[in-house]
Amino acid sequence: MGDSRVLVSAGYMPLDVIDDGTATWRRAGGTAGNVAAMLAFLGWHTKPAGRLGDDVAGQALVSDLRGAGVDTSLLQVDAGAATNRLVHEIRRGEHRYRFTCPRCGQPLPRSRPLRLDQVEPIVAAVPNPDVYFFDRANPGTVLLAERYAARGTTVVFEPSTPANATLIQRAMRAATIVKGSHEHGPELVEHYESGQDGQLRIITQGAAGARFRLGTGRWHHVGVFAVDVVDAAGAGDWTTSGMLDSLIGKRSLAASDVGEAVMYGHALAALNCALPGARGLAESRDATTVAKLVRALQEGDEVEPLSAPPMVSSTVAHDLCDWCLLHVDHVVPDRLTASR
Repeated sequence: MGDSRVLVSAGYMPLDVIDDGTATWRRAGGTAGNVAAMLAFLGWHTKPAGRLGDDVAGQALVSDLRGAGVDTSLLQVDAGAATNRLVHEIRRGEHRYRFTCPRCGQPLPRSRPLRLDQVEPIVAAVPNPDVYFFDRANPGTVLLAERYAARGTTVVFEPSTPANATLIQRAMRAATIVKGSHEHGPELVEHYESGQDGQLRIITQGAAGARFRLGTGRWHHVGVFAVDVVDAAGAGDWTTSGMLDSLIGKRSLAASDVGEAVMYGHALAALNCALPGARGLAESRDATTVAKLVRALQEGDEVEPLSAPPMVSSTVAHDLCDWCLLHVDHVVPDRLTASR
């Protein structure tokens, strides 16, 4: 990728098991995984950092990221551990998350945080990325944010879960950009004490658009594109990715720059909402075609309805659940649509 921009991401990155009522398929997911894959699609050199188990699910997650053009060299495999998983059900425009597999009935392994002893090796391996992105405030991710902030990297924090107040405070102080959503509660992003001068804060509001402000300036509103929604999963991650792709590299930011960048992200998000899965757009169109579709949306031209290619899950060993890849003695038959 040569002189392409570089991203390091850390945080939530499970193996997603996605079912749309006709088929199931597995993809690397979570905000940290999605942003890495989406920016790779847009031409960046992306390196997610995290911990996986030495299991079939971990292998599937790594394989999917590599297939998306992501560099997986910062992912650490923990011996004897299970990889984080999450089931997604898509039904009539509604998206539901399950933390127990509907197929085999087992609770799904949860995420394990980045460890403190991983931080310095990551900085040594990638000393000056253009962007460090993280969505979970734990000791490892926050220390990495502080290390990169001291080196002049653009640090992007997207708080998505409650965390220790001290860690949140450190994360907010290290961040160049803080992005929140109405889903996770806008209070942290909107009312937290001001960060450094020029810090950009963004709150996405679903169909109502987004609001942003630079430093302690006034809030600005950005609209969205009206589309028929098949699945809204990944919309926020496409907004983040498009915004970063548009903003990073500018010497200084004006409100007009941010507004244009968020609208670019919203266009990508709108296109993806017409397809199932967080990365359906990247899996069904190449980057050149997507750029043309974005321009058409922005110019108010009619965009042909998008269709997704058939999703087919690979066969798995007989002692694994064909959904979540956990070991089972038997699979509960016909609880939901089986893989095909």
